[in-house]
Amino acid sequence: MSEEILTFTTEYLDECADLAVEVFNGEPSNQHWTRETARRRLLEMVNTPGFVGFVWRKKETLGFVVGNCEQWEDCQPPKE
Repeated sequence: MSEEILTFTTEYLDECADLAVEVFNGEPSNQHWTRETARRRLLEMVNTPGFVGFVWRKKETLGFVVGNCEQWEDCQPPKE
């Protein structure tokens, strides 16, 4: 099976929550996530306006990235 980069959907929520717990509870972060808290946080991200996410897979989930696009000021230079 080849590697794939897929759009993050709720289909991958549990696998990504498990991966987040493994990564963020270990060194150097030493945080205290459970599968349920990680799952809820990812679901919050999915439901954020402008959500963008991708999952890297090869038989299983190897990694993921999530974020959101936000509106910022219009950076057009002033007219002279």
